[in-house]
Amino acid sequence: MPVMNGLEMVKRLKKNTQTAVIPIVLLTAKDDRDTELESLTLHVEAFVSKPFDPQLLFSRVEQVIASQQQMQEKLRLEAITTPKKEEVVSSDEKFLSEIIEIIEQKLSDSDLNVNALSTVSGISSKQIYRKVKQLTGMAPVEFIRSVRLKKAAMLLSQKKFTVAEVMYMVGFSSHSYFSKCFQAEFGKTPKEYVE
Repeated sequence: MPVMNGLEMVKRLKKNTQTAVIPIVLLTAKDDRDTELESLTLHVEAFVSKPFDPQLLFSRVEQVIASQQQMQEKLRLEAITTPKKEEVVSSDEKFLSEIIEIIEQKLSDSDLNVNALSTVSGISSKQIYRKVKQLTGMAPVEFIRSVRLKKAAMLLSQKKFTVAEVMYMVGFSSHSYFSKCFQAEFGKTPKEYVE
């Protein structure tokens, strides 16, 4: 090989995530013990030195293919037969994730407030106020604003939308109020955040 030797090529292939899983059969003129040991440390699937018996090479390739198929079958069976780990979620986590989901669904609605959360979730306004305050340390109105601002920051960082578009997407209708809230949350105005 004019640019690099076979072992160097193997190193490069094994470092690259896209090619690291490709099985490698090393067919080489170097038949010394050091080269064979280095090929093993590089996780070469088969080492065949020249001059070689074509039948031996064919058998090694068949062996590598069969081994790969067995490994894939084993992994597939394990994925099917291994029970899925249940995520233990407390009632508080469940409550908060439901509230966040509702907020995200209604994000562009500038009228979203505790009463709207209560109507959609079926939980009383008092219960929402008490639980949100207990779990986040924020009043529900502050929590809704915080979720909106975090979403705004995410959208602004993508640089696909103008500040005005993001403002409306996250439910603010006043440019100055959006800028004031954003700066209080992130220490920068939306325009500075984009830059």
